[in-house]
Amino acid sequence: TEKSTSENQVLYKQLNQLINQKNPTDLKQKQHYLNQLKIMVVDAKKVIKSLKKATAKAPSSQQKELVKQLIEAKKKLTQTTNYIVSQQAISDINVMRQVSDQCVAQDTSVIVALLSNTQGQLIVKCSKHNQHINAAKIIKDVTQKYGGGGGGRPDMAQAGGLPIKDSTEILDFITSLITTHA
Repeated sequence: TEKSTSENQVLYKQLNQLINQKNPTDLKQKQHYLNQLKIMVVDAKKVIKSLKKATAKAPSSQQKELVKQLIEAKKKLTQTTNYIVSQQAISDINVMRQVSDQCVAQDTSVIVALLSNTQGQLIVKCSKHNQHINAAKIIKDVTQKYGGGGGGRPDMAQAGGLPIKDSTEILDFITSLITTHA
C-alpha cells in the first residue's frame, strides 16, 4: 500500500542516518531500525514472488497467437475433429501447459497434445468433460513405447525425456490413440 511504502521510505532514511553516524549513540534504536529493515526485505520478497507468479500465469501475446493458430488449424481440418496434436518450439514445460490450458478453455471439447521439438517434453490436456479420453493413459502408452517418463491425471498429464528424433512418429501414435478412443 501507499502508506506502508511511505513508512518504509521514512524507516530507510532513518536507518541510513544511523548507519552513517560515526559514533552511534543509541544501539537499541539502531537494532529497532535493523529489525524494521528485515521486515521490509521480507515483505518486498513476498511482493516480488507474487508478482512473478502473476506474470508467469498471464499469457503472453505470443502464447495467445499460438492458441489462436492451433484452434484455427483444428477448425480447418474438419468440424468433427476434436483434437490438436502439434509439435512446437517451446522449451518451457510451464508455457506448454499454459498454451494447452488456453486451448481447452476456448474449446472444451478439444484434446490437446503438444510436443516440444527442443526438449522432448509432451503435454496432453483435455477437458474434464472428455471422459472417454484419459491423458494419463496416453502419456503412459507413449512413454512405454518411446521411453522417457511421466504421469498425471485423466484431464492433464505430461512427460519428458522423449526422443526428439522420433517426434513425427510420436505425434502419429498420439493421434491414433486419441482417434481410437474417441
